[in-house]
This record gives sequence, structure tokens and C-alpha cells, in this order.
Amino acid sequence: MSALSLVAAQEQFTATVSAVEDAVKFAFRKRLRPQEYEEALAEAKADAWSAWHGLVERGKDPVTVGVH
Repeated sequence: MSALSLVAAQEQFTATVSAVEDAVKFAFRKRLRPQEYEEALAEAKADAWSAWHGLVERGKDPVTVGVH
């Protein structure tokens, strides 16, 4: 993957990361303490990026596959 396409993938991911945040907020509502929630959110974002990057590497459109 070229640096330009990686930057484009990151920008596209950043534009849709709010859907991941919303899913985490819903899944862990009132179940975690603030610090645990922040850790879960960070881990979910990292996993979402890993999946996003893998799809881009395989030539698939992550938006079509689904953000979360």
C-alpha cells in the first residue's frame, strides 16, 4: 500500500470512526467505570482500524463491508 493510499484510508476511517464510538457507548453504557470505558473505547478504535486496514489491503471497500 502506498503512503498516499494509506493517508486516504486513514482520512476515510477518521470520517466514520464516530460509528465505532457510538457502538462502544451503547454496548458499555453504565457498565464500566470512566477509566475502563476509555480503555474499551481505545481498544475498539484500534481493532476497528486494524480491520479497516486489512480490508483496504485486500482491495475491499470498508464502508461497503461495514464500519463496525
